[in-house]
Amino acid sequence: MIMERAPVDEVANFVIERLGESNVELIHALVGEVGAEMALKVLKRAMRIEAQGGVLCPGSGAADEGKRKSAGGVWISLIRRADGVSEQKVNKIIKSVEKKRRKGNWSPDRGTTAADRRKQRVIGRLDKKVVETRAAAPKGKGVQGVQPKAFKRQTLRRKLLPGK
Repeated sequence: MIMERAPVDEVANFVIERLGESNVELIHALVGEVGAEMALKVLKRAMRIEAQGGVLCPGSGAADEGKRKSAGGVWISLIRRADGVSEQKVNKIIKSVEKKRRKGNWSPDRGTTAADRRKQRVIGRLDKKVVETRAAAPKGKGVQGVQPKAFKRQTLRRKLLPGK
């Protein structure tokens, strides 16, 4: 298969597209670990299982008839049980990706980086300081020690957020 010789990123993107998976970072990490050939082999098995009706989630009985694993969930469980792949290594990758997501260092849409979010928080804090300082200043008198034009907010914004 031609796709087996493709770079890992292309294979990961192909797997993500076929599974309709939203956890892009996890799929990229797992494909990087198991390799393109194994990822595509498992994808083929996962698609066959999905075509036959999928897999019920653990603990769902007859009352929860509609609870099925997503296609991505089926693929990940098959990766865990694949020959030559350590289940502990897969679990470690999953935990590290989830930890990154909880920390906020990763954005599902990859449109917002951690650095951009930090810059936004700095600007928010500066805005808050300006409001607090102006509120504490006596009416009718200039605020001593405060730079004009609200800490030169626009200049700071331009420096911290170029292109905006």
